[in-house]
Amino acid sequence: MPDVANAIAEQLKSLKFDFHKLVGQGCVGASTMSGQQAGVAAIIRDKYAPMADYYHCAMHALNLSCSRAVSVSTVRHAQDIIAQTTSFFGSSAK
Repeated sequence: MPDVANAIAEQLKSLKFDFHKLVGQGCVGASTMSGQQAGVAAIIRDKYAPMADYYHCAMHALNLSCSRAVSVSTVRHAQDIIAQTTSFFGSSAK
């Protein structure tokens, strides 16, 4: 895990990222990333950004919620209509 954390930190350094401004980290809940002692998020916090709290990835939580919501037929129907409308406007002339 230290290799992954260091690779992330090096990439951020190359982008001139200010670690003092890092107050949150979002990643999947796998123990490799989120472990409190040796996870990547803990290493980043301990070595580079002490104010950076770990948060389970919001997009992952949204994906899980959407996956569960499609079991409701009205939600599934609404998603189909939104997809068709988006496709219609996306393929129309500018």
